[in-house]
Amino acid sequence: MADFQAYIDTSLIGSGNMTSAAILGSTDASYWAYGGDAIPQPDEAAHIVKALTDPALAQGSGITIAGQKYFVLRAEEGKIYCKLGAGGACIVSSKQAALVGVYTEGTNPANCNMTVESIAKYLSDAGY
Repeated sequence: MADFQAYIDTSLIGSGNMTSAAILGSTDASYWAYGGDAIPQPDEAAHIVKALTDPALAQGSGITIAGQKYFVLRAEEGKIYCKLGAGGACIVSSKQAALVGVYTEGTNPANCNMTVESIAKYLSDAGY
């Protein structure tokens, strides 16, 4: 298995476009890697993984990360975009993983989204 923590440290949080990030297994919501303060708890991670395949679930009940309930701006299969005050989250699935990026006030949401989406595509292309 790849060193997924390096993706968190270098490509996700290291990009400066988010303050927290997690890579979860898309079948069992297991933690592959994470960093920062806003990390989904196990029940939250399970909900996120389900919501990526059932967007209505995200739209109906929202997304909770680290005990904070985020308002879902847009949800489609494989992608969820959320807002919490001046911050938010971008959640994107790859072939085998769910990537969660959380940004705070002062971060451009589009930069967070683009970063998470590009790493998800990279992992998909690599078979993950």
